[in-house]
Parts: sequence; C-alpha cells; structure tokens
Amino acid sequence: SYHHTVMSPYHHNLTIIGFHTIIFSFSIENCKLVLGQMSTKTLKFIVEPLHQAVTLYLRSFGNDPLYASIENTHFLLRRLHSLLGLLPIGAFLMFHMWENSQSRFGAEHYNEKVVGFLQELNYLPVLEIFVIALPLLFHAGYGLVISAKGRPEPLCYPWLRNWMYTFQRLSGVVILLFLLFHVGWTRIWSMFEPSIKQDLFAHMQGLLSDPLVLLIYALGMIISILHLCNGLWSMAIVWGVTTSERAQRLWFVVCMLLSLPLIGMGIHGLWGFLYS
Repeated sequence: SYHHTVMSPYHHNLTIIGFHTIIFSFSIENCKLVLGQMSTKTLKFIVEPLHQAVTLYLRSFGNDPLYASIENTHFLLRRLHSLLGLLPIGAFLMFHMWENSQSRFGAEHYNEKVVGFLQELNYLPVLEIFVIALPLLFHAGYGLVISAKGRPEPLCYPWLRNWMYTFQRLSGVVILLFLLFHVGWTRIWSMFEPSIKQDLFAHMQGLLSDPLVLLIYALGMIISILHLCNGLWSMAIVWGVTTSERAQRLWFVVCMLLSLPLIGMGIHGLWGFLYS
C-alpha cells in the first residue's frame, strides 16, 4: 500500500492515535450499553487510566491528536520544512538545472548571458541569503532531525514507499555533503580567485575534466532531483492534497515523470561544459 509504508515517528503511531481517538470518543454510556453488567464507576476506572496512558505516550513523540494542530511545534515545523522544500529550494533547483543547461551554447554565452545576468541582479547578496541560504539551512537541519527520529526499517517492512522514505532520509545527508563540495569549489573558491567569476565556464570545465569530479556532480545532481520529486510526493500527503491510495499512486507516477526532464537538463549541462 502506498500510504501505509512510511515508518517515521509521526506515521509509526497512526494506529495508536486511532486507538486513542476511539477510547476518547467512546462514551461511558455507550460502554455501559455494551458491557451492561459494569457500573459507570467501574468503566471510568478502566477507560480513563488507559486514555491517560496513551495520551502521555503520544505526547512523548509530540503526536497527541488533541494537539496535532498549530499548537504543536512539530506540526508547524514539519509543514514549514515541506513547504520550503518546494518554494524556494525546489524552484531554485529547477532554475539551476535550466541555467546550467545553457552551457551547451559555449563559454561566451554562459559567462555573459547567464552568469553575467545573475551577477548584475539588484540586492543579489540579500536574495542569496534569505531566499536560498537560510531556507536551505532550515530544510537541511530539520531534515536531519526527522532522520534522527525516523525508524524506517526497510528490511523488516520492504514496501516501496518505505524504501523511498529511507532514500529521502539518506539522500538528504548525501545532498548536504554534495552542496558543501559544490559551494566550496565554486562560490567560496571564487572569493579568493576573482578569475573564477570572470570565466566560470572555464572553471567548471576544468573541474569536470576530472572523471571523479564528474561522477560526483552527476550523482549529486541526480540524487538532488529524485529527492525533490520524492519530496513533492510526500508533501501532497502532509498537506492533505492526496488522501486516497489511488491519488497517491497517480501523484507518485507524476512526480517520477517530472524527474526525467530535470535529470535530462542536468546531464545536458554537464555535457555542455565538457564538449561545447
């Protein structure tokens, strides 16, 4: 099943949450109708401690259904995490694939029309900090928190969505390492080498001429795109857009199909740096 395979702390307790809700909503009078031989006092003695125990257990994970709202910090942060994964981070990744695909037009076009245009943007440092860097830091940091609390156990529960959940957590760590590598070899290095800003095309061409660096960039790019598209699938569930199994299955196919042109643009960009 597409919607019963993710084993994060939030999803791991769905069965218990349902049981908790049944206990909470099942009134003493209804219990008395079913178990007519028991007194109201006896039923309270049985039901209320059980209700309190389940409530305390769920609160230990931040998943008390009575607080699964804007009053729940995890509820808010989880949705902010998924929202930032789409806007602005996901949108920037798509734009980055498109701009780098223009490397196929050669060094002059790439340096003047792409890099030159971006460097002349008004308030560029402000945009880089508040639109890219800070959302990315939060998304990565809270993603690590989710990963630390998750218990996917794909070998014990070998469903497709459980494997994809595991991929999402592991790929997040890989992407974080890749970004450190990429930003360090481009943006940070350019602070000490002004010639890189003047001819970023030649710099990237030199880097990608090393087969190992080319492999790192290709894998980093593909994993980043799959992470985005798989995140779009889970985001639709988190925000209550796809609630049925059929809707989740169809949206999963759409998200995976979306990854194909993005990967194509990414590979085209790498190819352009090497052979244009």
